[in-house]
Amino acid sequence: MPRAQKGLLLVECDPTVKQLILNIDEKSPGIVIEEIDDERLLVNEHRLEQIKAELERRLEENTYQVED
Repeated sequence: MPRAQKGLLLVECDPTVKQLILNIDEKSPGIVIEEIDDERLLVNEHRLEQIKAELERRLEENTYQVED
């Protein structure tokens, strides 16, 4: 169990997004501090913008676009 530490952020998300975050952490270590359960992670607060940007990019990449 982690101890209280400045700079940590509890992220609650669905399991699919959690797996994406874990995958981002594999490519850029230091983002995820600890997995709490199936829907919660402790992440480095200073890397939050990086997480958001990469998630947005990946979700956009995997979204079906209807062409007119």
